[in-house]
Amino acid sequence: MFMITFDYLPIAAVVTNDNGRYFCCHGGLADTIRTTDDIEYINRFQEPMSGGLLDILWADPNDKHPDIEYSTNNIRQCSSLFGYKPVVNFLRNNDFLCIIRAHEVKQEGYEEHRYNREPTDHPVLITVFSAPNYCDTVGNLGAIMQLNKNGYEFHQFSWQDHPYVLDLQFHNAFDFSIPMLAEYSAEIVTKFIEWLLDDKHDGDSNDANTEEYICK
Repeated sequence: MFMITFDYLPIAAVVTNDNGRYFCCHGGLADTIRTTDDIEYINRFQEPMSGGLLDILWADPNDKHPDIEYSTNNIRQCSSLFGYKPVVNFLRNNDFLCIIRAHEVKQEGYEEHRYNREPTDHPVLITVFSAPNYCDTVGNLGAIMQLNKNGYEFHQFSWQDHPYVLDLQFHNAFDFSIPMLAEYSAEIVTKFIEWLLDDKHDGDSNDANTEEYICK
């Protein structure tokens, strides 16, 4: 039931302010999607294995080689990379100001893609990534993008440590604590015995050195 409900969610959206219209999606562009009308013909009640549905969910911008229109996405092993020209063509054909997408970790939580082209007051593509410390390893900030009447701003946030949750096999804190206390107590006793043995050994060495000194 959850997957069926999920399939009914929109795969793209258009948001507008006084500056213009923003096209929003999760991944990016596809060579089969030239206008928003093309999106209307996508059958989203299926697994995104290929075609426009896969790309609009999984494609990434090609920042290293922006002059290549479309290329294989070797990092993800699926979908494609899209360059600068497909972006500006899609914006022009659909009267959009910018594409806003997610799907890619950014250390600051966002990135404005300008492709080092002609100076512009507005980037043609923006990535917003809202999952801080992705997979509990990356250490990135998360961000959200707020569109104002005639502009936009980013709000960054860090992560919080996960709250501890008892394992399902334990019914309460006492059942969990007793084995843990026994384990830590045994470790403390073991360390204490090791310390005593080391201290006794050091003491024997000192006694031997003292006797040697006296004999001399």
